Amino acid sequence: MQMKLRIALVFFALAVLSVCWAASPAIGVAITQGSLRVDEARVIGNGTLFEGTTVETGESSSQLRLTNGVEMRLASSSRGRVFRDRLILERGASQLEGGDRFVIEAKGLQILAEGPDAAGRVAVTDDYTIQVAALRGHFRVLTADGVTVAAMPAGKALAFDAAQAGAAAPWSMTGCLIEQNGRYLLRDETTGVTVEVRGAGLATSVGHQVAITGVVVPGVQPAEGAGQTIQVSTVRQTGEGCSNPPGGARPSQRGARPAATGKKKAVIAGVVVAAAGAGAGIGLTRPKEAPTISR
Repeated sequence: MQMKLRIALVFFALAVLSVCWAASPAIGVAITQGSLRVDEARVIGNGTLFEGTTVETGESSSQLRLTNGVEMRLASSSRGRVFRDRLILERGASQLEGGDRFVIEAKGLQILAEGPDAAGRVAVTDDYTIQVAALRGHFRVLTADGVTVAAMPAGKALAFDAAQAGAAAPWSMTGCLIEQNGRYLLRDETTGVTVEVRGAGLATSVGHQVAITGVVVPGVQPAEGAGQTIQVSTVRQTGEGCSNPPGGARPSQRGARPAATGKKKAVIAGVVVAAAGAGAGIGLTRPKEAPTISR
């Protein structure tokens, strides 16, 4: 009787495991030339990925290939959780290729790939800033609340400090101020973000580069082409003219001089954004082979 009970328990355990395996199919494979840890287990060569798998690299980088065609590489000494539609990067750096609408989450920010050919790099530095480099296609960086803090074309590299992120946090932007259908638009030259601005003293600054500070006006639909409406508290002309107004519109004042280039910072929804190195701090090696996914 006791033997029959043991056999029954074994078959029951196998049935439970079979259900779990069926409910959690493999989503990809991790490939490395050395060793890595997959859900805290040491793996040599390659390991199977499931929804929510934690991958931690050692001295070698690792390539992650998902069944939906997304490819990523984790630099050495990196750690992240892998899902079908996103990677939560906890430490280190990653490079993404071929991941249209795929998201890399890092320190409260969401880095969204836009387009099937998009390729970019994301790194979490020692001081917990996030570096993003758009290598191909376009990327959009958003807060956890969905506020766009940067629109990045290919070749753009930015560093983000999201310690004070929040929808009600102050904004600080510098860019070309234009008038469009009686409303004022400002495109920040560092982040590529366009907003509608409201406040006193704007009319006299149209057609000029201005530096503004302000806060989001909640519950207001911004003008076409703008992501947010900002109530301006201070506005200051920088002494530079507009060169590339937002939306292709032209400044209403003539004789504008090209804007001077330089390293400037912006504060979007409390996130500090500045120029960064194009490499985004990532050193990666590509594995020699790409094995098929297996259990």
